[in-house]
Formats: sequence, C-alpha cells, structure tokens
Amino acid sequence: MSHAEREHALLSASASHRWLECTPSAVLEDGLADKDSAYSLEGTRAHEIAEECLRAWQNGEDFKNYEADDWRIYNEVLAYIHHVQNAFNGLKSIYADAVIFFESKVDYSKYVPEGFGTCDTVILAGNTLFIKDLKFGKGVEVYAENNSQLQLYALGAIEKFGDLYDFENVHMEICQPRKYHFDSSVLKVEELITWGIDFVKPRALLAFEGKGEFKTGLHCQFCKAAGACRFQTEESMKLMIHEFKDPQLLSDEEVAEVIEQAEQLSGWAKAVKDYATKQLLEGKELPGWKIVEGRSNRTYTNEDEVATTLIKAGYEEPLLYDRKLLGITAMEKVVGKKNFGELLKDLIIKPQGKPTLAKEDDKRPAITNVDMAFSGVEIENE
Repeated sequence: MSHAEREHALLSASASHRWLECTPSAVLEDGLADKDSAYSLEGTRAHEIAEECLRAWQNGEDFKNYEADDWRIYNEVLAYIHHVQNAFNGLKSIYADAVIFFESKVDYSKYVPEGFGTCDTVILAGNTLFIKDLKFGKGVEVYAENNSQLQLYALGAIEKFGDLYDFENVHMEICQPRKYHFDSSVLKVEELITWGIDFVKPRALLAFEGKGEFKTGLHCQFCKAAGACRFQTEESMKLMIHEFKDPQLLSDEEVAEVIEQAEQLSGWAKAVKDYATKQLLEGKELPGWKIVEGRSNRTYTNEDEVATTLIKAGYEEPLLYDRKLLGITAMEKVVGKKNFGELLKDLIIKPQGKPTLAKEDDKRPAITNVDMAFSGVEIENE
C-alpha cells in the first residue's frame, strides 16, 4: 500500500501538537477534506523512496534506479538513508541481536482512543528503543525534545515490543536531510509512560469527544478548520484594541501580546481566504465576493524547442542564456560534499544572520552584545 492510501487516526500523532493544546480541534477538523499540496505529495514520495531503499538494503539488494523527479528526491533523502544504515550497523556491532523495522505500525490506544500511527524506523538494541522520524521539509527545523508525535510513536512501540524487550530508555530522533538537521532526545521509559497517563490520556479523551476548551496558538497554522473557527476569529479580533496606537505608547506587556498574536492573525487571515475560495469554487455564495481569474505571466511551452528554433534562425546560443554560477547547495551536489569542502573551504563564508525576534523557547542562543549585533544591521522579522 502506498503511503498516501494509508488510514489515519482521528487523533493522529502528527496532529497531536494541535489536539493536545486545543482538544475540540480534532473533531472540528474531522470530515474536512485533506488538501494535498505539491509539498505534501513530495514528502509522501520521499518517504516511499526511503522505505524502498532501506528495505532493499536490508534484503541485500541494489537500490532501484530512479528517474526524473524521483532521482532528485532520492538524492535529497539519501542522507537519511545513510544515517539509518550507519546507526543500525553501529548498534549491531555492539548488540548482536539488534533488529530494525521500517514503516512499522504501532498502536497507542492505551493512552489515546483509537490511536495508531506508523514509525518510519524502529531499532531495538540492548535496553534502548530507537525511533527515527523522517521530515522532508526544508523550511523550519523540527526538534525531538518534547515532540508529542515522536513520544506517541514511542508509547505505541513500547506496547508492541515491550513483552519481548525490557526497555529502560527511548531514543527519539528527527531526521531532516534537506537541512542536514538531525536532532535527538532521550527519555526514561517511566517518564514517557507517566507523560502518557497524566498528560495525554485526559486530553485525548476530551479530544475524541470534541470537548474541552478551544485554544489559539501556532498550532492553528495547519488546522483544516482554521478558516471557519469562530473562536480563532474572536481571539484574532482582540488585536483591534491596539489598532492605530503608536507602538512607542504601548506597554512592554502590550508589545509582547501584539507580537504573540500577529503571527497567528496572519495565518488566520490566510486560512479564512482559503476557506472562502473553496466555498465559492464549490458553487456557494459569499456576499460581496466572487472568484475571478488571477494574473498570469507568459511562459514557454518547451524551453529546448525555443532554443533550437532561435539557433536555427541564426541567433547565437550564448545570447539566449544567462550565465549563472550554481548555488551552494546545488554546487555541493555536483562536486560532492568532500571535494566541495576541500576545494572551496577558503571561498565560502556564512555571514552573520540579521537580528530577528524569536520566542524564548527557540533553540538559538540570545544575542547579548546588542550594540555589535544591531550596529548598521537592518532588523528582519520572521
């Protein structure tokens, strides 16, 4: 079965960061169609390719020869494949009975009604359970510490393998190959089970019945019901109390509140527009609004044929192309990481990033030398 065709739990592990905070959201989202994007489809394909390659490696077979866009995805996910191989080989050299599983379905319904999910990679070695989760996104880095998705997977894996193995520790890892980001967290099994009983279970029971209190936050960003959520609308409109005020006249507490809510407001406004667009496209009416054709730019139907036609007409090929050096990531792929580092080590710099606002729990260290950091530097907002 392809990854896209798999069943998904109402209280899925991947959405747990949302329904654990806003318990009614899961039922509110239920029944709303999932909208596949180019990014989600690409992520699904990356997981399928990674699984195919790792199973081939496990069976002593050669990797499949990929073509076209699959070849690009294969190269981008290769760091994860190698990471898993190296991790297991290292553990196998220490624990002869170490075993590895790919796309292993786990059941965490002991803590979450009808809760189940699929772990990308599970390794059992010694007294430790290893969970590795592939994230193909290259935008925001994802971290393993306090990651409810990983921790629910781990609870399910303990239920699945706990009768055969006496686990003491759980090692959970986020693998984000396109950002060369691998982040891990370790918990005692007792800590994880306590979290499942005391924190997850009571919230999951409320979420399964659509009960509890609505709560807005960054977890609203990918909620399918965000555009039609009355509570989020009411919370977002509270920002209007600061409308037209000079920022210099706001108190420190008010400034912090506006920053906190502004990002949510931006995401909410987009969600409302997307919801309205979907309603109109389905034939429903929205007072004062309609769907029209947006602007578009001219584009070639076939760039190779354009070049061939113009060259035949007497135009010189160099005039038809812009000469531009490959970017660092693309160049590294062409040259190879090792050669890239050796040949260009003195020609690559990483400038200091622009000062930007971030939450206190952000993993990046705070800038303390304010004069140096902000002298002549334009402030950037994320």
